[in-house]
Formats: sequence, C-alpha cells, structure tokens
Amino acid sequence: MSGRMSEVKIPWTEKLCPFRAPLDILTGCYPAFVFGGPLSGKILPVFHFHEVTPQYLEPYLRYLSDNGYRGATGAELIDFVEARSPISEKTVLLTFDDAWTSLWTVAAPLLRKYGLHAMTFAIPGRVSIREGLRPNIDDDPNMVDFGDQGSEPFCRWDELIQLDREGVIEVESHTYAHEQIIVGDAEDSPVWTDITLRNTPLLSRPLLWTSYDSFRPIDDRDIGKPRGVTRSRMSNGLMTENGIQESKDQQREAIRDDLSRCRSVFAERMKRESEILCFPWAVAGQVAREAAKGVGFRIAFSDSFPGKRYVHPKADPYRLMRLKHNWIFNLPGQGRRKAPIPK
Repeated sequence: MSGRMSEVKIPWTEKLCPFRAPLDILTGCYPAFVFGGPLSGKILPVFHFHEVTPQYLEPYLRYLSDNGYRGATGAELIDFVEARSPISEKTVLLTFDDAWTSLWTVAAPLLRKYGLHAMTFAIPGRVSIREGLRPNIDDDPNMVDFGDQGSEPFCRWDELIQLDREGVIEVESHTYAHEQIIVGDAEDSPVWTDITLRNTPLLSRPLLWTSYDSFRPIDDRDIGKPRGVTRSRMSNGLMTENGIQESKDQQREAIRDDLSRCRSVFAERMKRESEILCFPWAVAGQVAREAAKGVGFRIAFSDSFPGKRYVHPKADPYRLMRLKHNWIFNLPGQGRRKAPIPK
C-alpha cells in the first residue's frame, strides 16, 4: 500500500450511494407496506431513530398508538428470528441508536405516554459515567435543550439501568467504542480544519486512545493534523497508522476485543447479558460477524446486499436489516401517507 489517498477504495455499500435505493427496489428489498400494500404477519419491521426532539418524535408514536401497533421486545425478536414463535399482529420494533441523551429526556417520556416499548443500542465506551438521573420533558415541559449537543451527549448508566428495569426501553449493544479507523494516512493527506470538524459528526470522528479502555474523538486540538480516509472498525478495512498497516490477525484480535469488552462492561453495569448487537453504520465484515457470534451475541443488525429490510425467520441472524423511521407513516392505518419512492 503506497498510502496515496486516491488509492484507498471504500466499498459502495459503506457510502451514500445514489444507486442503492433503485437496486434495493429491483431486488425486492423493501416490504410491501412501504409501497401502500398490506403489512404481512410473517415479517417484523424494525425502524431506527437517533437523536430526537418532542416535536419530531411524537407524531410517529401517536400514529403507531392510534392505529393499534405495539413494540416488540428483545425476547420476541430473538424467538422470531430463531423460528421458535411467530410475531403477533401489528407488531413493530422501534430502535434508538447510540443512546443519546434525548433517549432519556425525550424518547422515554413519550414512549410511556403512548404505551409503546422500544430498544436502544448503547455504546459502553461512550456512556456517561456521571451518576444520578437528569430531568426530562415530563419534569420540565418547557425544556428546549435536550442534551445531545452538550458536554454530556450520551445517557448515563443510571438512566439506562432505570429504563431497562422499568421495561420501557430495553438496552442492548452498539459495540464498545463505535470506532472509525484510519485506513489511509498518506503524508499528502488533507488536514483537519474547523470546517471539517464541524461537518464530521461526533461518532464519525476517528478515536485517539489514551489507554487500553480510554479514548477521545478527534477535536479542535487536532486541527492541522492529517485527516486520513476512514472506515468502521467492524468493516473489512485494515487500520493504517504512521504508514504501517495492521495484519489480518491484528484486525481479528481488535474486533473481537471490542465486542468482548462491550459485552463484559455491559454485563458489569446492567447486571445481565447483552444478546443483541447493532453494528455501527450497519457495517460488518465477515470477521466482525464471526466475532459477534463467537463472543455470545445471538443476533445482530448489519447491512446485506442483496437483502431484506425487515426481519423474517429465514434471515441470516447476523445480517438483519432495518428501515428508516420515516417509513412508519407507510404502515397501514388511519392517516397513512402516500408512499414516496425510497431514497
């Protein structure tokens, strides 16, 4: 590997690709209800959210509640995937990635209001270690800052434990660090600037490890330093550092270590095992999928092409796929919206 940035190839399935949606349609990826058809009782639609505000989230939850939908549990999901039991009528799975603070301040109160159950995929290495429970929109109806952009953007362990034990939001895993690795760091790489930092989401920034279990994302202290090409740690990409590329064995060890540590910290904090994994950015190479199974995860969400953007018993349990949350309004019901072409 010469290191030139132009020679670093990122698979099209890991990038925003204008051809993906048409290809998904041609291969029958989407369920019939997306296009105005019925919701089959043989599938489980899984929808994903990230950060939310009350104004944005509530219409989706109201639509589900008004039309008699219910949220699946983790146990129901596993049983359905492993073909041990069918899924009940009008059941969907709502998922919230990353366990942003608005999961606690916004999503949980609204889920309680509408009697819906959901699941979050938390990142143990990024969960806030501060103690106590913060106010939410029930405590402060005039709340305008929901915490996602502040100095404590992710939920606390105390909050996740409370939600999990209450049963309103089950907590599962999103890898230990949600890490982007540098796969091309040539000397002629562009550098980090104020603009590139602002335009790169927090969870998409490479990490600088300060110890075995401590890291920080690239920030304004790194302005002027080379900005290499990155891929998910869970991809097939090999990390390149100071011009030296890791070996396949080192990659395999790093991935297994992340997933093993994720389950270990989760069990220590939550006092139970995590059995469901969601790969960041839906990226999971063969090594990552094998490692997930090896460390004890029973099922995992990732990308697959071709594949189906819904859960069904014949699916690969480590390549389950989800739908964007905006497709909720396409579910059969009063107030159903005209189906747009998937993008």
